[in-house]
Amino acid sequence: MMIRGIFVHTHPERGFEPNAMSSALRAAAQGDRVLVAQCLKGGIGQGPTGKLRFVERLEWMRPDIARVIDSGASEAERLAFNALWHEIKDKLKDLDTLVLDEPGLAIEFGLLDERQLVDLLASKPASLQIWITGPGVPESVEPLADTWTFTRSRAAAPHATGTLSSTTSSAA
Repeated sequence: MMIRGIFVHTHPERGFEPNAMSSALRAAAQGDRVLVAQCLKGGIGQGPTGKLRFVERLEWMRPDIARVIDSGASEAERLAFNALWHEIKDKLKDLDTLVLDEPGLAIEFGLLDERQLVDLLASKPASLQIWITGPGVPESVEPLADTWTFTRSRAAAPHATGTLSSTTSSAA
């Protein structure tokens, strides 16, 4: 099995995946260059020129918009998302870890073409680990992923005492 360094954590509801974030923090603490990119959660004054730095080697980017995109996007929001996406692509060669939050919904809302996501994953540097989180991750990503974890919510499994998770690994 070839290890590609692509890990998918998907779930039916929106919300940031704690496993991906803890992995990003751990990687940054160990000296890795990390970028957390939230595709749809806006931050006024953010975007490529307004990245936040949480620890020395962890940057956090959001599109420079005033809201969380939860449906169709305005032209200004599309431009802000495109600026974010181009910055992500430009930084790939300089990163050790990328957390990409909600690219599946970006595809669903028409901000990103599914092929763009697959191409980014297929052409990433071998040393780069990518964590993809959020709902709606397209099935075309599965053959590229080392692991694919789907967590269903407690509401979807009312007899459970917490969230339920299942993981599959791809063999290539």
